[in-house]
Amino acid sequence: MPEPIIKHIIKQVLNGLKVFHKKNLIHTDLKPENLLLKKEYRLIKNIDEIEIKISDLGSSIIEDEIDTYSVGTDQYLPPEVIMRANYDKTIDIWGIGNVIFELITGNNLIDPEQYFNSYESDSDNDDEEDDDEEGEDDDDNSSMCSDDDDDDCGDFEYIHTHISLFHKILGPIPKELIENGENFDLFFRKSGKLNRIPRFIDKTSIREVLESEYNFHDNKTVDNITDVLEFIFKYMPKDRPTIDQLLQHKWFDGDYKQQYQKILNKLSKGKK
Repeated sequence: MPEPIIKHIIKQVLNGLKVFHKKNLIHTDLKPENLLLKKEYRLIKNIDEIEIKISDLGSSIIEDEIDTYSVGTDQYLPPEVIMRANYDKTIDIWGIGNVIFELITGNNLIDPEQYFNSYESDSDNDDEEDDDEEGEDDDDNSSMCSDDDDDDCGDFEYIHTHISLFHKILGPIPKELIENGENFDLFFRKSGKLNRIPRFIDKTSIREVLESEYNFHDNKTVDNITDVLEFIFKYMPKDRPTIDQLLQHKWFDGDYKQQYQKILNKLSKGKK
């Protein structure tokens, strides 16, 4: 999808989300499937006619009455939800970042499903010394995957892959974010260090993913996309931008209609 159209869509979604948050509601499940066109695609003649509605409020919750971790769709959720720790309305901001990435590339940035079948192939066991209490370090979690409990093993592998992807692409998760989470002891040492990272996960940054997997080679484009995503993907909820702050980001600058026309002109010249 052309980037000017994505910006046009995301700007509408953010303005709609502002209404939710003012009413103290968290959508919890922002993803492309839940963004609907008001007008049939075939009837749209120009970018101004692209109007978006936010749908599927089935898992929406009141921020002051959070009583479940069973919200949203895994690929669009931040670490605190995956770790079953405290969360707030900023999970919707995190979701916006994932929607931007998916609309730009066609895929999720953090997608454990992509790697899940590779989990059993191998993992990096961390043999470095740690400051945990005796007997608490160098746990490779092998006891979680006994033949007697295949369901728990599958859940463990999936979540561990998910957490490892956060770690590899966005950096180590701060202990203070997830130490009170129900899953903390399963995946982390007392120091907050991740027990191990599967070797098959080789991604190291948003920029690398854009350049190596999706062939983005225009430095300005990569810089702008990386900058807005890194602005959004802050581990600590208090560090994530507000909706108004995000709308002020330079990625949203410019005349989208004019930008889109430039793309069309380039494509037209390429056909001649």
